[in-house]
Amino acid sequence: MAGPGRQAVGSRAVAPRHRGRGVARVRGKINGLGLLSEYLGTRPDRGLVPAVLGRRDIEGFLHRLAYVESTGKISRYRRNCICRDVREVLAGIRALGLTRPGAPAAGLGRRRRPRAR
Repeated sequence: MAGPGRQAVGSRAVAPRHRGRGVARVRGKINGLGLLSEYLGTRPDRGLVPAVLGRRDIEGFLHRLAYVESTGKISRYRRNCICRDVREVLAGIRALGLTRPGAPAAGLGRRRRPRAR
């Protein structure tokens, strides 16, 4: 018997196709991280060494977003959403203790988080 929220179709269960706000929030965070990754790709290490990432990288990313907004490619609202989503992910990384000395993201200390200006 299929569990709640599932319908039996033939011999297999099919998950519901409803995609609510949670999916959009996750998609926004992934897209924001994609933009950060694209920016970090310009570094000599291509952004692949998280331990050396630091405040300068985050500030550069924010300046890049400001430039993209000034060209009209994204709106102020979209820029704020990107900053918020990346900030939330970085806060999660800090909450997991990944920014402590010797941890994978040690260069991203606790007070370095993106904010729209």
